[in-house]
Formats: sequence, C-alpha cells, structure tokens
Amino acid sequence: EVVNGLDGDVPLGFIPGGGTSVLPRALGLPRDPVAAARTLARSRAERTISVGRVNGRRFAFSAGLGLDAEAVRRVDALGRTSGKRAGDVAFASSLALLTRQEYFQNALPTVPLSRRVSSLWGLALRPAHTDRLNVLAKFQWTDDRNPLGGGVLVTRGEEHKMIGAAELIWTPLSGLELSTRYAVRRTQAARVYPDSTPQTLTAWADYIGGRVNLDLTRWVSLRSDGRLLVERTTGATAWDGAPALVLHPVAALEIAAGYRFGNLSDPDFSVRGGHGAFVTLSAALTEKLFPSAAAFWRARF
Repeated sequence: EVVNGLDGDVPLGFIPGGGTSVLPRALGLPRDPVAAARTLARSRAERTISVGRVNGRRFAFSAGLGLDAEAVRRVDALGRTSGKRAGDVAFASSLALLTRQEYFQNALPTVPLSRRVSSLWGLALRPAHTDRLNVLAKFQWTDDRNPLGGGVLVTRGEEHKMIGAAELIWTPLSGLELSTRYAVRRTQAARVYPDSTPQTLTAWADYIGGRVNLDLTRWVSLRSDGRLLVERTTGATAWDGAPALVLHPVAALEIAAGYRFGNLSDPDFSVRGGHGAFVTLSAALTEKLFPSAAAFWRARF
C-alpha cells in the first residue's frame, strides 16, 4: 500500500515485522526491528530496486493469482499449536496443496541459543479413478541458527537451506509397492574464523532414494531401501542400503528388523543413517487407507 501511495521520488526504509520478512532480509537489513530501524536512521546511503506492476498496481516482492492467498488464508484459520501450522487445500480428491510452517527455539541456559524457522509446501497428485499411484512435489525453506545436532556446513552460526523434491509411490500389483525420491538441496552458511574473518559457504547436493516392499503373506513382508547423496562442490558421495524383514502383527502397525550398509549420514536425508543393525516400530500407511491425495501425503508430510 505504501509503494502504491507514493507520488514522486521518495526514499523508503523497510523494517521487518512479519514472520519471515523476505524483502528486508534480501536488502541486507537486520532481522531485529529495532536494529533495522537504527541502521536506517544512521545510514545516508540510498539503493534503487526494481518493482513490478500488475493491473496498474506496483509490488516490491511478489504478486499472486489468488491461489497462494487462499492457501495462506486457510492455513491461518487453523491457528497455531506448539509453533507449527499445517493445513491443506484440496482442489479435488486427486489434487491438493499441502503446507506446514514451523518455528522452534531452544533457549536453555547451558547451551547456545538454537532456533529453526521452516516453511514446507507440497503439491500432491493422485490420478483419477485409481489409488495405485501417488505423486508429491514439494519445496522447503529452512533457516537455522546453531542447528541442533549440527547442520550441513556448520555446527554453530546461521545456515539457510532450500530443498526441492519429487516423490512417487506406485503399487503396480497387490502386495508390491515401489517408491522413489529425488531431491536437490542448496545450503548457505556463515562462519567466522578465530581471527574474526567472516566466510560465506555455499554447497549444492543431489539425493536419490528408492524402496521396494513385497508382501509375502498378510503378516510378513520383505523390504529394501537404497539412498545416494552426491555433493556437487566436492564430488563426494555417500550411500546406504538396508534390506529388512517386516512383521505386521496388527493392522496399520509394523515392526522392521534389518541391517544397514554404507556411510550415509545427513540431517535431511538420513535421520536414522549409519552402518549397523536396526529395529523400528512404526505405523503402516498405505494408499488404500486414505480416500484422497491430500490425506495420503498429509500422513507422510
């Protein structure tokens, strides 16, 4: 509204006041509103940025056709619980937009302040008249400060990640499930050397994973997982494979026991990674349990 109300050459200053405040951050302003206001008050420098125009109205950051606004409206209507927001917009039983917004902060006195802001968006697709194929395309933006358990590039400091991924789960025959996932990740982090010299680190990585699950009987299944992570900057690769025997003592519950080979350990793609035997207890989610694409992927989102 301010940009559209200006008449003439009038300088503007942006103070972050929202949950993400993308434009002030892109301009290099501090995230704290007070610090940003002080920076603007002391600075005499001016910077020219480009603006867009749609239907005679100017915008400085983004413009939408209504889909994004409707998604945000419905998500906001769900309220906030424990720092997380989740919701979906189902256009039909075959197509849905899923979202999850998260804020987490650990302020224990004995450890450095740890904070995470995450925004996850997904587009779920299930072809009409079938439940055998489910597809999900998703994008996640994460902003970490002193990430718990360590980040991709740093264990202390700020780390920003963007992950784009596509997942496919196909059941060509009764009792046989095939799934695959591809993802690309961009990570940027800032660290400071002991002599106070700052450095910005950037890394790209590609991930591909696959799973085969075969039901031998109503109670027993064979499963095999494989994952590969390739760091583009260094060319380093990490992988793992995990054959397992899966028991289904009751409906919607499974116990898997197996052995994991390989050296893949990553905060985004291998939470339970590492060489050795494993036993897991989890819920069994199949396409027949959910009537729509939104319901199917919400359980796995």
